[in-house]
Amino acid sequence: MPREEISLDQTKLSPSDEVGPQQIGAGEAEELLSQAEALEAAREVAEAGKIVDRLLSQGHSTPALVILQARMAIDLKREPQALDLIAQMLGRDELSRPPRTTSSLHLAAANLLDRLGNYDEAFRHASQANAPRAGSYDAHGLERLVNSCIACFTGATARRLPRAFNRDATPVFIVGMPRSGSTLVEQILASHPQAFGAGETQWVSPLWLTLLLRLGLANTSLADGLARMSAKDAEEVAAQYLAPLHGLRPDAIRITDKTLSNFMHLGLISILFPSARVIYCRRDPLDTCLSCFMTDFTDPLPFTWSMGALGHFHRYAEKMMTHWQGVLDLPILEVVYERIVHDVEGETRRLLEFVGLPWDAACLRFYENQRRVTTASYAQVRLPIYLSSIERWRHYEKWLGPLRQALAGK
Repeated sequence: MPREEISLDQTKLSPSDEVGPQQIGAGEAEELLSQAEALEAAREVAEAGKIVDRLLSQGHSTPALVILQARMAIDLKREPQALDLIAQMLGRDELSRPPRTTSSLHLAAANLLDRLGNYDEAFRHASQANAPRAGSYDAHGLERLVNSCIACFTGATARRLPRAFNRDATPVFIVGMPRSGSTLVEQILASHPQAFGAGETQWVSPLWLTLLLRLGLANTSLADGLARMSAKDAEEVAAQYLAPLHGLRPDAIRITDKTLSNFMHLGLISILFPSARVIYCRRDPLDTCLSCFMTDFTDPLPFTWSMGALGHFHRYAEKMMTHWQGVLDLPILEVVYERIVHDVEGETRRLLEFVGLPWDAACLRFYENQRRVTTASYAQVRLPIYLSSIERWRHYEKWLGPLRQALAGK
């Protein structure tokens, strides 16, 4: 990365051998960094900042430490220092640094610059983060998967398929695109005393294989497997999900599963959990996709690495959801992020009514809930509702041509 991309006075990081005797060894430094990350996640930024300052003052300058400093920089009013540390880190040891780490550093800079209103430079860093891996998205694979699900689960098929016997209404499946407000929705519901937020369990997708293996059809098509399935098969496969789900919090009336990719599996969910509910999170497509492009996700999501891929994935995700809404009798509630932001109480009441929970004002204080949140939105749900994320795309409009074209199917 050219060093001049961050237009700030930049001084060299002091090598550890210039700092003097090390009071903090490498092992202790890792432990302190973990403590600082936990404090930052709990919004105890000042305390986390003290640990970071101590580590930096003794010459510890790992990428993880620099990225943590960047996340806290706005709160601590240390934006220039954080950007300088990122620039120095990017300017050295590039060949020995994992490409994923380089991407994370660029995205840390992008989001800090975005907060400072330096949108041109923010987008350049996001593009540098994503460009090396942008060709990994399998557009044709997604098209085949969506089209095969649509062909397999017609309205007539959906009505004819056997259902599991259980009428367990505990599961609430939250689906949609990443960065569409899904973490906020789960945090609101999880703040209810009778609900529990399970986060992204990833438990549904493997149930397809479990079902096919049970039928002795591991190498067959989805349609053949469904044709051979009985209600008893569905019930026994469903139990493999429900048992551990209830084990998370046995007294909960509702437990949310925020595995967003379950939008591909709502046909199976309707068979295994006939009394479950689905919340479909939506947000302005331009804001959704831009936010994905600038987010450093823990798990790699190839569709987030280019504007064209994001538009394509968003379009097919909507195609899949439109189909499910037309053929399944599973209750599906659309929740629009912008409506929550403008009417928190009204939308919260609507959510609670849909999932069958009584009103509780604790849901309005979702930001006080200290439950562990591991998604990219963990910091935002520790804060009250804010408006700055609405129409954020306008700051980046001149770069959104490929996204607009892909969303339109061009």
